[in-house]
Amino acid sequence: MADEEKKENEDELEEGDERAEDVEGGEDENSGGSSKKILMIVLPILLLVAIGGGLYFSGFLDKYLGKEETVEHSKEETTEEEMIDDPVFVKLDDILVSLNSPANRPQYLRLSVQLELKKPEDQAIVEKMMPRIIDKIRGYLSELRVQDLRGSMGIARLRTELKARVNLAIKPIEIKNVLFQEILIQ
Repeated sequence: MADEEKKENEDELEEGDERAEDVEGGEDENSGGSSKKILMIVLPILLLVAIGGGLYFSGFLDKYLGKEETVEHSKEETTEEEMIDDPVFVKLDDILVSLNSPANRPQYLRLSVQLELKKPEDQAIVEKMMPRIIDKIRGYLSELRVQDLRGSMGIARLRTELKARVNLAIKPIEIKNVLFQEILIQ
């Protein structure tokens, strides 16, 4: 009898294991099926978004979105404008100033500059105002220190300040740019 009970218990355990496997297998199929459905929906969407983003950021879609026309149009305007107006430059005499230095040893700045004018007809007026322009530039340069002129940022700042001072000296006329021919610090 003990053997029979043992066999029955073993049979019940085997049936229980099979039922458990069926239940677990059923869960796997259901969860696998739902994850497959999600992948079938989400994956194409993600793929389309990735492709669209790549095309947009690479600039491929610009001509379809109308962006390229605007850029080309502004390039054409600038080119035509530059072709109509030949650049006019006015050379200033070389400027030599003593820099503001705390040391006992004096330091000098020698500067050779040309002014680019916006309108060719302004050249006579700018040349007439040259003493005022030189005075404004010398006043500014004599307050500079060597540290103020170091690096590309120092030169860019110098260009901006000189342009503002020249424009102030010849107001209402404006210059287009200040061009450095020589910058020498001794």
